[in-house]
Amino acid sequence: MRPPYLNPVVDFEEFAESVYDVVDTIPAGRVVTYGDIAEHLGQGGPRRVARAMAMCQGAVAWHRVIRSNGVPAVPVRARQLELLASEGTPLVDGSRVDLGRARWPLP
Repeated sequence: MRPPYLNPVVDFEEFAESVYDVVDTIPAGRVVTYGDIAEHLGQGGPRRVARAMAMCQGAVAWHRVIRSNGVPAVPVRARQLELLASEGTPLVDGSRVDLGRARWPLP
């Protein structure tokens, strides 16, 4: 059996829609990682999820998806931390998400 990250994704747009559906389930004040979403969907990997998120153009709560170390990517760091803080997301030193407290368990 092939590992889930090797499963072919025939239609990237369909994959991206699946990612957005997952993001829509994350409540305010909580986050998931790119890897959490990839594992939940059983296909792609964190980078593929990140690519989908980069294409969402604000249609979903993109700021609730974070890297596995809790630190937002540099290009969006200030805005992402601002949005997360406004939702009451637990942060550490205002510079990264406290994943132990903020991570949303996907079913």
